[in-house]
Amino acid sequence: MKQRLIFFGIIGLFFGLVGYIWLSLLESAEINANRRKGGSLSMACAAYAETHNGYYPRALQDLVESNTMEQGALEMLSYQSARQKKEWLYIVPQKVYYDTQRVLLAAPKPSRGRRLIILEHGDSDIVTEAVYDEILAHKHDPKP
Repeated sequence: MKQRLIFFGIIGLFFGLVGYIWLSLLESAEINANRRKGGSLSMACAAYAETHNGYYPRALQDLVESNTMEQGALEMLSYQSARQKKEWLYIVPQKVYYDTQRVLLAAPKPSRGRRLIILEHGDSDIVTEAVYDEILAHKHDPKP
């Protein structure tokens, strides 16, 4: 009886470990896909700014209205999480900075207390919710 309990305990630990690794891989894949999508949106915003005297669009829909991006492409670049599809949080009109770069976009939902942000030149970073709240409160000024 004791050997069976040990056997089932080891099997349970094994499946728990495999499940944890599987969920970590899924989360990594999701973050990487959303980084690529955010980078594409960042490039579209930069292209818009080039043709509009350096001004970024007021909303992502302006990319479609200015023929910088097609509606279908904008919809495909929506933020995707494992359970839902949401629009990116478009931050750029607020002139919010993080590490000397303007923050353009943020994932609409944090994952494990962290949030993906996309910066002006297509860079991305994963920040804690506390740092994200500071970013939104304009506490990160560009460094000289």
